[in-house]
Amino acid sequence: MTASMLTGLTARLQYERGDVTGAEVKVLDALELIETTAFHEGFRNAFFVLVRAAALRGDTERAMSLL
Repeated sequence: MTASMLTGLTARLQYERGDVTGAEVKVLDALELIETTAFHEGFRNAFFVLVRAAALRGDTERAMSLL
């Protein structure tokens, strides 16, 4: 549980610092754990990273599907 929350938070911090790819990879590597054990805050941070990363790449279809 703690690992999934920390992953979402650290990925969000990476994203905010400009490491979009690193943040996205961090979330994708732990996505199953995040989806099954994270509380709302960790889950929200993780999906914030995924949606914003997709939007920055111009993949609006993926971004919308994640929402």
